Amino acid sequence: MGCYLILICCFAQGLRESYLTEEIMYPSLFAFCTGVLLVHFSPSPFAALAIFVAICFFVCVYCGLFSARFRRRLQGALKQLLTVFLLALFGVSYASWEVASHQNMRVAESESGEHKFVSGYLCSIPVNHDFGVRVTLCTDRGRYLLSLSGDAPRPESGMCWQGTVKLKAPRSSFNPWSGSYERYLFAERIVGFAYAKSLERFDCSLSQHMLSLVTEQRWKLKRYLDSQLSGLDQSGVVIALVLGHRAEISAHQSEVLKLSGTQHLMAISGLHVGIVCWLVYFMLQKAGIRYFVFPAVALVGLAYIAMVGFSPSAQRAYVMMLCAMALLSGKVPGGAWSAYLLALVLVLGIDPLAPLNPGFWFSFVAVFWLILIYRMLLKGRSYGLLKSMIILQCLLTLGLMPIQTHFAMHSSVFSLPANLVAIPWVSVVVLPLSLLSVLVSALLPVMASIGFDVVDTVLNFLFAFLAIGLEFGLGVGAAANSAREQLDQILYGVSYSALLLFLLIMGRLRLLWLAAGLLLLIFLLVLNTRFGGISSVSSVEQFAVLDVGQGLSLVAQQDEQLWIYDTGPSYAKYSSAKTVLLSYLREYAGLVRKTYLVVSHGDADHAGDAKWLATKLQPRVALLGEPERTEMPKEQRVRPCMLGQRLNTGALLMSVLWPAANPTLEQARGNARSCVVRFTLFGYRFLVMGDLEGEYERAFIRHYAQLGKLDELRSEVLIAGHHGAKAATRISLLKHVKPSYVIFSSGYGNRFQHPSAEAVGRAKRFGAEVHNTADTGALIFKVKQVSVGGDTRLELERSRNQSDVYWLAR
Repeated sequence: MGCYLILICCFAQGLRESYLTEEIMYPSLFAFCTGVLLVHFSPSPFAALAIFVAICFFVCVYCGLFSARFRRRLQGALKQLLTVFLLALFGVSYASWEVASHQNMRVAESESGEHKFVSGYLCSIPVNHDFGVRVTLCTDRGRYLLSLSGDAPRPESGMCWQGTVKLKAPRSSFNPWSGSYERYLFAERIVGFAYAKSLERFDCSLSQHMLSLVTEQRWKLKRYLDSQLSGLDQSGVVIALVLGHRAEISAHQSEVLKLSGTQHLMAISGLHVGIVCWLVYFMLQKAGIRYFVFPAVALVGLAYIAMVGFSPSAQRAYVMMLCAMALLSGKVPGGAWSAYLLALVLVLGIDPLAPLNPGFWFSFVAVFWLILIYRMLLKGRSYGLLKSMIILQCLLTLGLMPIQTHFAMHSSVFSLPANLVAIPWVSVVVLPLSLLSVLVSALLPVMASIGFDVVDTVLNFLFAFLAIGLEFGLGVGAAANSAREQLDQILYGVSYSALLLFLLIMGRLRLLWLAAGLLLLIFLLVLNTRFGGISSVSSVEQFAVLDVGQGLSLVAQQDEQLWIYDTGPSYAKYSSAKTVLLSYLREYAGLVRKTYLVVSHGDADHAGDAKWLATKLQPRVALLGEPERTEMPKEQRVRPCMLGQRLNTGALLMSVLWPAANPTLEQARGNARSCVVRFTLFGYRFLVMGDLEGEYERAFIRHYAQLGKLDELRSEVLIAGHHGAKAATRISLLKHVKPSYVIFSSGYGNRFQHPSAEAVGRAKRFGAEVHNTADTGALIFKVKQVSVGGDTRLELERSRNQSDVYWLAR
């Protein structure tokens, strides 16, 4: 990577000092950026290059037709085209090489489960979780997410550790309509997961010791802050702002920040780095020190991003801040747009995988709008500080809406007032006071304690304000309904369109191409939704098996009818209902359907956040396998799941096949109480077994055998019981269901080893097509019409198999 950076700098300097003018240099650097970005938008680098060649040809024709200079000097036009093409080719090659290098380093699926000896240094602050400690281990191969079941290492024991670990490929659940953890892992260059009971310390080499110094100091500072902030309500937030370590933020705080659209304040970004650097710049200017301002600010900024762990967002913010400082110092010719392009080149040069991170798009699109709004509306006008901030924040919030929508992030009308209050609150009071308290804590511990108390009080007021705003329905909170969310989306769409029209009318002609460029970027983002291979246009009639990891969640829909069977798991800060399921509804079904809910039983991997979802969607009825274990809102209409219940909603029929009225079953708990349901969609039957297994699965078969109704179990698709456990999906069930498809919903590499080899083998022996969501990702069955006479067929879309994004582990 360093060689590539040197090459970029030398090439750019050579362009400037040789035959190329600035008019040619800047399009050439822009060509490099476009080449890098095209790799992320196109499944093939060659296709990306072909697209860019067409763009280059159009630019050349445009210059030849409208520029008198290039008409007179055809040689100059050809030289520019050649330079632009070469830089674009270099950008495509560089990004493709980085992608291929990391793909080769990742733990392959064939290596999953193997035990290997690894050695390296700890390069992150350990995080406690339910099963032990998680920490990042940096090795010669790359970075592992290491889970230790024993005690956490201590910084004074040393940073270098070695031992035998169990490897696992960097895979997770995949649903093309929601954000992917695998994309995050690829962007962070995580080569795989590793599991160990314990590791032993060894003496670091000099290079490992130097690389681990930053983490060691951050680790010690984290433990010191834990002692100083003990007992404070907002200690996790303060640690996140000071150290960039967000693991201490509670689930409730994360939820409030997410729903209010202020979660970006917890990521070390341009706001935080800019505040630190501009404070140093202001103090040096006031002290009369002018000659060493730029180096001093650069060093302080470097120290700060080291303290927050050199996170990608901090590095990106640091580069952009340096470019802004260079612009103000007169070191960057061409104005703000030149500094903007320089920052883009440097960021993509340092990390060509940066576009995988939503923060990259937020940073550069936000700065784009800031420059545009300032030059069009604020420059030369005296609106006053407060009015300027309101105008800027309003337009910036609207300008970032397409990026929020693309990355399936929350946006609501309340985001605007929330950010208007939270941004100055954090930037002017919380962050400076937190950093000042840390700096003086060693010399004046009493003053530092008072400072931390003040910060805690200020943050309590901020979270109270955000909670009140959400509670009164200004955002999509716990009590918000679907109409409110639709109103938010409509208002955003209308407001954003008005914003674009206003800026285009008020802007000068020479800035229109910049707005057009942003619109083209948004178009590409929407066209290439989620960087995935499955179209976002939904079929009205479909049955979806969501990939929620080790859990279950299904959706059956037809026209205005929508059935949800189970909500998947919920633990710590993750909820499949709030991420995967809700994103599916937004993508395919909207939030205005006639909704019905079935919760098979009360286990956490099936009923996670079921109460929240019922509050959100307000289903017409909720059928519960275990009402006593499944909490629902008081106003929700609830019925126990019982054999014989049926609901015919057009071409979609729901029938409850189990449990029967039986004293033994009524006393049972958990899997035995699973609500077995059959959905019939245009004649195609989907039998969902929940977690039914063992003797209760046999009792289910005996019941229908005694009634002489075994034919009623026939189904084209069987959703296997208990994720494919050994005691489920027995031969006695398969021979009567006779499924064409058997679907197992399980998490990749789960500790229960679901689905079992026995269950999979039995399904295959009956000739069924077997699929596991851990391998295929989300599965969508669609009913397609194949003839004018109305004949239909059932088609299956496998999201992981049909997606061509490069960051998916294969």
